[in-house]
Amino acid sequence: MSNHGFTCFPRLPLDLRQNIWRYSCHERRIVDIWTVELGELSMHAMGTPRGPYHACLRHVTICKIPDVLHATEESRRIALTDYTLAFGFSHRLSHGLKLTGAPQSYVNWDSDIICPMSLERQTCLDFFLAVPGLSKIALNISDIDMDLVDLTINSWIKEVILYSNWYPLKNVDFSLWVDRCEVELRDEWKTEEKAWLEEGRAALYRRYEKMERRKKSSDSSLDSRSNPGQELSIQPMEEEELAQKHPRPLVTFKRLFVNGIDIDSETVRRNEERFINEYKKAMEETQT
Repeated sequence: MSNHGFTCFPRLPLDLRQNIWRYSCHERRIVDIWTVELGELSMHAMGTPRGPYHACLRHVTICKIPDVLHATEESRRIALTDYTLAFGFSHRLSHGLKLTGAPQSYVNWDSDIICPMSLERQTCLDFFLAVPGLSKIALNISDIDMDLVDLTINSWIKEVILYSNWYPLKNVDFSLWVDRCEVELRDEWKTEEKAWLEEGRAALYRRYEKMERRKKSSDSSLDSRSNPGQELSIQPMEEEELAQKHPRPLVTFKRLFVNGIDIDSETVRRNEERFINEYKKAMEETQT
């Protein structure tokens, strides 16, 4: 049997080839997005007393470019209808200076799960939740206060994955990870985490409950103004109708793995320095 692969693909009918490329565009990927600080700029104008500083951030990924984008000219043309470049940055300071960076991460908003890898800053979380088109996101409940997470500001979000990872990824130099690791989310969350994960899900849904109550109150107020002088019998919005207008996302629980390693395991926690050194050594060997 030949080991040269399927060589008849170019002779397939055009419609069939295009359908195969389109199908390839919807592979479910975990797109890890790392927040890297470029530096700090002073917010005060020249010649004035020193003021606060603004942290300039950019967002990068180690997720490889989808193969379909560089397989052939035909595949790329079709893939670019599903994939778009995302996560550029723009910073405007109070004295008018504006810093921008072009987006460099390819994303298919319909199928890719966006996994922010560092959310210590509330501004980072706000940035991701406000991204237009974002439909799937993975959140580390060890990184953030779930009571501050308001998914209702983004009507595109349909799926949320919660995981718990105490291991300090930020302690590993980002340059070590670029092009050298793979991030996975597996159905292997620990039983002892269940209560915490469920509380995280409850916190997310409490936001939706508040939004629903505000919506009902707003609708009732509009009905009252449209019928002045009449006694109003308030009919609350049906739950099914409200769910269609403001659907709650599906929330599931996972566990984070990097290069097949559960980096939040007790073994890694107890031997953090050893783990980092072994990882550095392995990366150096791949470069030689």
